[in-house]
Amino acid sequence: MNQSELYFEIYDEAYITIYVVQPNPRIKDTLNRICEHQADNTWVFQRSREVYNQVLKYLLDTFSKDVSTTIHRLPEQVAKAVLDHPNRVMNRYESELLEEFQSKELWHKLKDYQQVGVREALKRKGRILLADEMGVGKTLQAIAISTVYKQYLVLVICPRTVLPVWGQELIRWLDLKSDQVEVCGTSKEIRSTMNNLYGNPDPLYIVTTYDLFANNAALLDNRFNFIILDESQKIKNDSTCRATLTMPVIAKSRYLVLLSGTPVFANPFELFSQVSLLSPEYFLSIGLFTKRYYIAENTTQYQTNSDRLLELHLLLKETVMFRHLKEDIDSISLPLKTRAVIPLELYNIDRNKLIVQNDLFKEEWLQTGHYHSWYGHSAELKIPYIIDCINNLINNQYKDKKFIIYCYHDKMMHSIQDFLVDIGVYGVSIAGDTTLKQREEFSDYFQKNDHCRIMLMKIDVAVGITLTAADIVIFMQLFWTPASIMQAEDRAHRIGRESPVKVLYLLSKHTIDETMFSVIQRKVKIVERILDGGDGIKFN
Repeated sequence: MNQSELYFEIYDEAYITIYVVQPNPRIKDTLNRICEHQADNTWVFQRSREVYNQVLKYLLDTFSKDVSTTIHRLPEQVAKAVLDHPNRVMNRYESELLEEFQSKELWHKLKDYQQVGVREALKRKGRILLADEMGVGKTLQAIAISTVYKQYLVLVICPRTVLPVWGQELIRWLDLKSDQVEVCGTSKEIRSTMNNLYGNPDPLYIVTTYDLFANNAALLDNRFNFIILDESQKIKNDSTCRATLTMPVIAKSRYLVLLSGTPVFANPFELFSQVSLLSPEYFLSIGLFTKRYYIAENTTQYQTNSDRLLELHLLLKETVMFRHLKEDIDSISLPLKTRAVIPLELYNIDRNKLIVQNDLFKEEWLQTGHYHSWYGHSAELKIPYIIDCINNLINNQYKDKKFIIYCYHDKMMHSIQDFLVDIGVYGVSIAGDTTLKQREEFSDYFQKNDHCRIMLMKIDVAVGITLTAADIVIFMQLFWTPASIMQAEDRAHRIGRESPVKVLYLLSKHTIDETMFSVIQRKVKIVERILDGGDGIKFN
């Protein structure tokens, strides 16, 4: 006898799905009476707690004695979040806080969509993942939320590259004195700040990095009721030593604001560390989480990954996540961003070498050392062709434009630098060893000086920097995570840019370039499904 399985899933904003594995005539007749038949083996009904309970009870009663039929109800935390809508109404305490804050000057400096972000944080009692797209202004929203709750001590944890930016933004928006914001770039500075903490009568913001926070977690434990995590995807792997030290400390904070336009890079489980910090009530077990949203329960017949990801999107929206897309914000009038692939034409001997490499390449190497060495060999072969292409782009096709040029390997970057010097095209470069002060100076110089036409950067350091002076963004090499690619693109395409931005990808046909590009496109579909409930068509 075939075993039939009935799976309940959240389908969209309006419907719940029942997907059936091995449906028999009795199951079909039963479901046709109480649901709408949508597609093969799939039925839907209205998304509400009342209707869900009725349908579930009817099916349980009908098949209670049928050992060949198993019914998988919605996980209770999913049903509670998506059917009961716990965060749609602000409670009295938060309402009073909002009313008081609305009389403050800072409230009136916020854009309408930023005011909405503050309201959503209050509905969630000060524990939220602000996942607005890059370049929308999450920093100011977090600062405003911290002001609403009027906590004496606020800790900001961020990547090292944006340490000075946070200090500047806090002083700018809150009109604070310099000694009210402590930017701690060393363990010594953290110890000094904490030792002198209670001698300072004024509200104090302490800003430090993820690594320094981990190294000084014991000293910082139980000191903060309000914590902000900027680029919160940094804690996506809770198995690391850093996470083991920091997660318990962060979890104790009464108010917690996570900021990330890219909280997930490729796989749903990367979200768990972040969302379980915010709301352990709804995200109890990483095992159950990955089983439902990542691991197929029956790979031969039951793999509804895309549908499950849409359910995850709705679960996040109803519990911890609030997200603005740039295209949905009326007050943000960003110019068009277009993408194009430029085929890199190689001589037969070099192309054949790259094709052989690609045939041997394995996708699982993308997250290992194999990827770095393998891609490095590919880069060396491509350098002469890339130089020719750059020469044509900057001296002929776009001779009056400003460029961001992205590389992955040092040898590629140094070769391009040498070429630009040889032809007398002026530019600046930022790599992993560029100091924070130099990053700020170089980006400012690129933004303000017309004769500085090139910003040459490593892809993995394209965070926390504004380069809206760039007209053209060129990727000479790719990175294996789509989030890094999108972040790099949006250094130019963000608030302050008025003219269109063109993004160019230099790819060699039938090589590792095309393989990686297809992997990135597939991962973008997953990420967009989770964050936006979309179908992954944005990355074209």
